[in-house]
Order: sequence, then C-alpha cells, then structure tokens
Amino acid sequence: LQPTTVRWYKYGARRLVAELGRVKLANVGKRELRGMLSRRIEDEDSDAVVRQLRASTRSVLALAVEHDILTDDPSGFMTGRNAPRPRKATTKKLKSWSASEAQTFLRYVAGDPLEALWVLLLGSGLRRGEALALRWDDVDIEDRTLSVSRSLILQDGAPTMSIPKTKTSIRTISVGRSVIEALQSHRRRQAEERLAADTWSDEEDLVFTNAIGGRLRPDYVTPRLRKLVAEAGVPWVTLHGLRHTMASIALQNGTDIATVSERLGHADTSITARIYLHGSQESDRAAADALDEALHA
Repeated sequence: LQPTTVRWYKYGARRLVAELGRVKLANVGKRELRGMLSRRIEDEDSDAVVRQLRASTRSVLALAVEHDILTDDPSGFMTGRNAPRPRKATTKKLKSWSASEAQTFLRYVAGDPLEALWVLLLGSGLRRGEALALRWDDVDIEDRTLSVSRSLILQDGAPTMSIPKTKTSIRTISVGRSVIEALQSHRRRQAEERLAADTWSDEEDLVFTNAIGGRLRPDYVTPRLRKLVAEAGVPWVTLHGLRHTMASIALQNGTDIATVSERLGHADTSITARIYLHGSQESDRAAADALDEALHA
C-alpha cells in the first residue's frame, strides 16, 4: 500500500475508536451506527470523512463476523443509495489560467532557478511529485518524451520516492520543444552548480535538485510558486492548477479527450471529462455568437 493509503486507514481507525471505542462489540447495532453517522453529519464532516468512517466500520464488523465474535453484521445499511451521507456541497470549479495568463507567468519566471519546472508543469500536466521524481534518464531529448514511473512525496517529513498509485500513472508522454529547451538550459545550469558545489549527490541524477544535488522538497515548491504568481500579477492557482491549465488549454485547442487523459495518467476518460472538461468564457461567447447568427441570419 502507498504510505498515503496507510495513513488514510489509520485516520479512519482513529475516528472509529473515538466514536465507538467504549462500546462493547457485542452491543454495536444499527442504532449505535446510525447515531455515529448522525453525529458526524451534524458536525458537518465532509463526505470523504464520513465515507472513510463507513469503510473502517464495515471492515471491523466484517472481521468480527469472520472470527465468530458477531453472528450478524449490522452495518449493511451503511452502503447503497440510501446510506446516510452529508449533503453535497456545491462543487467548486478548479482554478486554472487562460493561455494569456500562463504566457504572462512564463515570461515573468524566465531566469528563475526553477524556470524549467514551471515550463514542464504547464507543458506536460505532470503532478508535482512526478516532476520532482524525474531523472535525466527519463528524459529523451531526441524523441521529446518523458517517462513517468515514480513520484516524490513527503513521508514523515522527509522527501521519499514512491511508486505511482495507479498503473495508468506509469506512462510516457511527448512534450513540446519549449519544454525540451527549458530542460536543456536547466541541465547546463545544473552542471555549473555541480562544479561550484563543495559536495554533490550524483546517486539519483535527478532533474530537479537542492543546492547539493539531493531531492528537492515538495513543500518548498508550493511557497515558491505562490511568491512568483503574486509577483507576476496573475491570479493564484495551485500546483494542481498548473496541471489543470494544461488540460484545459489542450482541450480548448482541439486535443481529443483520450489523449489528454493519457497525458494526465487518468484511469479512464470519464475522470478527465468530469474534472477538466469545461468551457471557457471565450468559448461560451463564441457559442452564443454562433447561435445568434444561425437563428437570426
């Protein structure tokens, strides 16, 4: 299991203990379970938290039945269409930049030590951890491709290499010439830094490193982005917003959704469509003009 998945299970177990830890297992019935869910919903816990609590509860009670501690599992009502769950909040549209805003940002970060990272994220749609885990062997300059097979995450406060969560996250994608040129410039700068440094870590041959060639902490990148975005005068977007920007611009410029989905490493195109496929103000206005012309010619 991924470290983040293990933490997810631990959080669920702690929540379950906090709710029902003092109740004897033999006395846990539908009334106790409904009361637990009602408390969490009344406290306005998110759907993800309640879903996690339901999953933890069902796992524990199924195990109790398997070991003959209980004869029946009272948690059957916790799944399905009629299961208690929080009222759905209004879905917030993920923020992204228009093409012109992205261009403004890229012009501003020219010469930044992490310029190649910003160009890469906007030109590829890689996740932060995927970009920071890239090695130079993963970059094919001639074919203009990147091979994604690892992710750099924070585990117990330390940058740690991890395998991607899904099979589709392991992929090879093409990138534009501007990305390749930015990476080549970055490599030349990195070579100069290596010569100037007293010590340098060459073990992993990472594309993006700290001052001595080691892993670049993921929690360094986000504050750096925030600072540059403010200085560039463009709307704030998260690092994931850069990924969303790539997908939105690609879709708006005619790239088919299957290709965008593969670039993002999604399991199927329905995920891409649900999260990323939305119209822009410009395309909406163009649609209105086209309708106007057709109806009132």
